[in-house]
Amino acid sequence: MREQYGNPVFGRVTQEYPVADTEYGKVAGENRNGIAVFRGIPYGGSCDGNNRFLPAREPKAWTGIRDCRKNGPIAVQEGGSITASWDFGNYFSGGNPEPFGCNQEIRGENCLVLNVLTPQPGEGKRPVIVYIHGGGFASGSGTTVLGADGLVREQDIVLVGINHRLNAFGFLYLGEIEKDFLESGTAGMTDLVLALKWVHKNIGFFGGDPENVIVMGESGGGIKIATLLAMPETASLIKGAVMESAFGKPGRYTTDMAADTTAHFLYQLEIKDNVIARLQELPDSHICGAAFSLGPFAFEPAADGIHLPFNAKDGFPMVNPQVPIIVGSSEDELAAFASEQEHKIQTEEEMIHAIVNGCGPGWMRLPETTPSKARELIRVFRSMDRKGDDNAHLLMKICTMCGPLEQAAFEHAVYCSAQNAGSVFRYLNAYDAPHRVIPEKRFSWHGADLPLQLRIVLHPESEAVSKRLAAFLGAFARTGDPSLPNLNWAPFSAACETMIIDDCCRIECDPTRPYREAMSL
Repeated sequence: MREQYGNPVFGRVTQEYPVADTEYGKVAGENRNGIAVFRGIPYGGSCDGNNRFLPAREPKAWTGIRDCRKNGPIAVQEGGSITASWDFGNYFSGGNPEPFGCNQEIRGENCLVLNVLTPQPGEGKRPVIVYIHGGGFASGSGTTVLGADGLVREQDIVLVGINHRLNAFGFLYLGEIEKDFLESGTAGMTDLVLALKWVHKNIGFFGGDPENVIVMGESGGGIKIATLLAMPETASLIKGAVMESAFGKPGRYTTDMAADTTAHFLYQLEIKDNVIARLQELPDSHICGAAFSLGPFAFEPAADGIHLPFNAKDGFPMVNPQVPIIVGSSEDELAAFASEQEHKIQTEEEMIHAIVNGCGPGWMRLPETTPSKARELIRVFRSMDRKGDDNAHLLMKICTMCGPLEQAAFEHAVYCSAQNAGSVFRYLNAYDAPHRVIPEKRFSWHGADLPLQLRIVLHPESEAVSKRLAAFLGAFARTGDPSLPNLNWAPFSAACETMIIDDCCRIECDPTRPYREAMSL
């Protein structure tokens, strides 16, 4: 059957409303061209009221058949699912938002639900891909998988997307106030652990193999996966990981740092006494508003020593270093966030000014750089330019490739390869997709490759690279190696082998070395 991967031959569902078992009760989904789609299946119980900020519990069982044809709640947040957003939505939905169901979506604290897509419930032992959404630790949802029936149909996999608690609801550390809440700083991560345990126990009912579960995530989803890999509870739950365009090292955010954030949070709400009781009584909108006022990166998992150990070595700890990993980033990540003025830069002097003074959002900016170093960076990048990029495009590439996302991806590959030689695969996405709001301009912008991997394609010219990315993902899910019959993906080693993703994919040895050397001058 291997030669058929990539073709739409695996969807075999015939029932109008396919039904699957779970340990808690039966669920009914929809039939989308032979693929069974289940939405909003509970994997955890109530986490509002007196359960707010506490570790989640298993869901209650139900009788009869639960209707899982509409989206379940997404986490309380500012914003919502990316497929419904004004800027990213059209691209991430492939121009077809209806299958994602976001127009009916609600935000709520009892958001511990997941979505499952399968070629055939109750039959087979297919590899399982669990998608963990981006949006930092503040926003997002697992809704993106609801449009990925093409990936499931072509690669014969089972696909899962998870919703979990975010921002203060998932990561407000209250352990210094009351010992019953020592785990509150990792609640959002233990939600994900609970979901993975649900997958392990239940995915066989959906035609998946519980012993072959890989996790994948982009941006905030990538750092969540790095965090999961550092949590002892996941050692037997994850058989492979795909981490894309992410930065940040798990276990470096101490409980002292988290307590300081909590103090600022409580100041926003003017709470000085009876802290826990008052926090659990407040409307969720008040909690969300106070969290939002601190900024999108205020909250992250605390190294509580219970679920997440403190990371004393400042690397990327893994409780199971034998887990195969794909890790990488895109050349022009910054282009997704750059201002209209930055996209209109024309002269080299304007480029130098932007590099020295900071281009893009603060979390993506370069370390302090002098004008002379900026000129050298421009020279090096021009000498490496194969596509004739204009100055605005070249600026996006410089500020991306010398910035935190690419540095983190490279360091992650080096660190993990040292622990697990032969099972780390690095990529650099150089495929230029039409920009999310300026479609006449093309970049390998932050997140542009994610829908393509899931076979969600807005622009027809991206169809070929989408199929290749999905094939890499399918091969990795099946074997732990993303190599294809006609394209070997060499593991990352001292030669820094890197798969260049583009119209024509290829392996290069250490393609970013000239950039790193220029930055170190």
